[in-house]
Amino acid sequence: MSGPPDFVGIGTHLAGGWWWADLLGAHPQVHPPADGEWSQEFFSPFCARPMQDADVVAYHARFPRPAAGVVGEWSPRYLYDAWTLPLLRRAAPDAKLLVLLRDPIERYQSALSYRLAEERRHGKWVSMTDVVNRGRYASQLEALYAFFAPEQVLVLQYEQCLAEPQAQYERTLAFLGVDATILPRGVRRLQRRQARPGVARRAIAALDLERSAPAEWVRRVRTGRPRVHVELWPDLLAALRFELQPEVAALARLAPEVDVRRWSGFQEADPAGAAADAARRERRPLLDTTRARVAAAGLALAGLMGAAAGILAATTELF
Repeated sequence: MSGPPDFVGIGTHLAGGWWWADLLGAHPQVHPPADGEWSQEFFSPFCARPMQDADVVAYHARFPRPAAGVVGEWSPRYLYDAWTLPLLRRAAPDAKLLVLLRDPIERYQSALSYRLAEERRHGKWVSMTDVVNRGRYASQLEALYAFFAPEQVLVLQYEQCLAEPQAQYERTLAFLGVDATILPRGVRRLQRRQARPGVARRAIAALDLERSAPAEWVRRVRTGRPRVHVELWPDLLAALRFELQPEVAALARLAPEVDVRRWSGFQEADPAGAAADAARRERRPLLDTTRARVAAAGLALAGLMGAAAGILAATTELF
């Protein structure tokens, strides 16, 4: 037996939605669609043709009813595409909706990094015309509340999920109506890392090496996707802040559970934040030199470890 989903993650892209969905799927009472893929993107074609009753039946068929717990999907485009919300209301009027938001300027930077990587790989021309609009969270939430009651919506913040994984996970489970005392291993591991970060993580944070060449190499190995890191230039940052600051202010009123103070891209709107940024810029030359030296040492160490691994592998084959 199948039916409409119990919950739908509807946004937003490049904000950790699939990461959070995978963590939810590790809970024994939270189930993905029948094909095991969280992202269904079912409503995308209906910008070009009407959604028929048969389409709704086909959508419901993707969600077999579990013996216990809830079933749902997470498609990041749903919050952004204008035609999706009324169609989702028609296909799943009682679904609980999950929204995960991230600093819109960091989203822009992440999108630019990935698109530049795609340009290098496939010769694609980089277009960012849609990325700023995707960061207009307040406008998107206002549209959402025109079709669904606020009680059906849980707004999460990526930065809070990283900083307080257990609390935010339990909050999500309680909203979904499943046992919030069950914490999968991945959530417990995240919580331990936040409570007691390892030596390597502390060193990376202290030296601001998260975007160094070795860190990018490890990220590429883990994700299988190349990235091109780019620092956003001052006039672009100023333009993004000018465009998005009213949206961030409106979001703070519309969804006070989102702590917009965590969004460093908007710190310069605060005099204290501007002073802190200025102090960081003064320290930047020395920090950059330190980063370069540590990165070089890291690469040298990685090379030595690689050579040692090769020797060990050859020795193992000999014996």
